[in-house]
Amino acid sequence: MAIAKLKLLEIEFPVENVDVILDKLVDSTTFHPELASKFADGVRDITVMNVDNPYGDIAHRIEDACKNHHLELDEARAEEIDVEKEVQFLNDFVKKFDDFDETKRQLLEMMDENAAVKKEISHMVNSGINFDYLFDSHYLQIRIGHMPSSSLTKLEYYENQEFLYKVFEEDTQECYIMYITTRNKAPEIDNIFSTLFFKRVRIPEFVHGSVEDAIVKLDEETNTATAYLEELKARRANFIEENKAHLSKLYASARELNRITEAKKYVVIFGKSAAIYGFATVKDANVIKEEYEKMDRVRVDLTPPMSDYRLKPPTKLVNHWFAKPFGMFVEMYGVPNYTDMDPTNFVALTYCILFGIMFGDVGQGAMLILFGYLMSK
Repeated sequence: MAIAKLKLLEIEFPVENVDVILDKLVDSTTFHPELASKFADGVRDITVMNVDNPYGDIAHRIEDACKNHHLELDEARAEEIDVEKEVQFLNDFVKKFDDFDETKRQLLEMMDENAAVKKEISHMVNSGINFDYLFDSHYLQIRIGHMPSSSLTKLEYYENQEFLYKVFEEDTQECYIMYITTRNKAPEIDNIFSTLFFKRVRIPEFVHGSVEDAIVKLDEETNTATAYLEELKARRANFIEENKAHLSKLYASARELNRITEAKKYVVIFGKSAAIYGFATVKDANVIKEEYEKMDRVRVDLTPPMSDYRLKPPTKLVNHWFAKPFGMFVEMYGVPNYTDMDPTNFVALTYCILFGIMFGDVGQGAMLILFGYLMSK
């Protein structure tokens, strides 16, 4: 029903043991560390442990790779890593996966294009057309496409124009057609067919020979691409299997080292010794002192929370079961200072009176009826 009483802790240890201390301290939920910069500013012979931290970038890159390529890593134990070597490994790993995905994308794009071309030229089966002869012409323009079947009858209006046409396939709604004209007349004839809702189908340059030969060739390419996709899938799976253990270990190590390296911003250096300052409740502070002083050359000093003017003790609200849920309303507007009063109990009481003890129109009416009846007596 108040603000928890705190102690200011100074955990002092040899500089060479900083990783051991931080590895133990970084997971603590009872200790609130203070930034080392609060002590180093303006004080001679005190420095902050500023170190490069490449581990966070490595961990983020692995997370992105797993997300982009749908990889699942195994649990692994963290260990020291050679940053330069592992960054090169990660670059090669990501590039290999990018190559796999780019090759897959190109194959699927080719298969989609082949399917679209096959769909269009299948309307010309048994037409006797040879695409090589059509596209090698230097004096004629050939257009292949489709338009509404109702537009065929309107071609009679243009029988004096210089063009020939051939219908490949026709139904009640649409027909596939080819028309031929000279290069000089092509713009005018194209305009005429445009008014008849002609939609051109562009035949890619890789289509050769007769329609039947082209379809066979497209099927062969698609079948080859399908087989290669399966081979690519197997190679990708083998590549994952070969590198999964190392990648899992690298990710676990990078995450752990990132956490420890990030925590070095709390370490104050003076000579060959280092220290971390922070706050904990009285009970937790005694536990921390007892636990850390079991370690070699580690000393923990406990002082009053207001003993260092440079630090502002954090506020931890401690309330009983009734008032505790109302703590969120206090925290929503800002917790009080360490030396202030905890308003949670007051908020709990007033909240219940103002918003909780209310009754609807039926209850209010019943109370008024009862009150009126008693008054009448």
